[in-house]
Amino acid sequence: IWQDDLSCSTQSARSPLYRYCARLQIHLSDLFSSVSYVDDEIKHSRLAKWSRYQHVSMPNGDWTNSVIHQLLTIRPMRSCDPDTPDPEALIAEACRLGILLFLAEIRRRCGIHPIRTTILTEKLAAHLRMHSLIFQQTEQPLFLWLLMMGAVEAPPNRETGVYFLQNMRFLMKQQQYNDWDALLRILRSVLWSNEAYATRAEAVNMLVHATSD
Repeated sequence: IWQDDLSCSTQSARSPLYRYCARLQIHLSDLFSSVSYVDDEIKHSRLAKWSRYQHVSMPNGDWTNSVIHQLLTIRPMRSCDPDTPDPEALIAEACRLGILLFLAEIRRRCGIHPIRTTILTEKLAAHLRMHSLIFQQTEQPLFLWLLMMGAVEAPPNRETGVYFLQNMRFLMKQQQYNDWDALLRILRSVLWSNEAYATRAEAVNMLVHATSD
């Protein structure tokens, strides 16, 4: 069901992305609302495939263009001193990359192809590696969400994918996220599309647990 503006506003204000989206000049409540609408449209299209009496159409993904343009324009690290970078700017940059990755699958589900994310996943992994101490001290749900956004896009048998999976494994064990439901609650608290990501994220979760035995 498409969430109303109040529900989306409340959810976005509780998300750890909220403070960093302000720096990126992104209205997170609008993003929550748009994702909720697309989620509902994807579900409708999926269910309509089972009925020959309904027309199956793809949801419109044009709304992502302005968000992506903003995320490609605003660069939080540009004004930072490279010797003493601002932790807020470092985290905002990771959020910028994470939201771009999040929108990739949304856009695919809206019929936009091809969507390539190799450079984005490599940039996110390199950024998290370079500033690992900062991210170890940030909100754990946000860090886990960033790792998941990388893991669903990066091949698990390549260096970048291995990095995301290894760090997810460590963080999930540390925070005692022992099952899929616990992980899903954390991801939903940040920014989530169940229709677009549940299957892919569950596959990542299985890989994490398969390699931790």
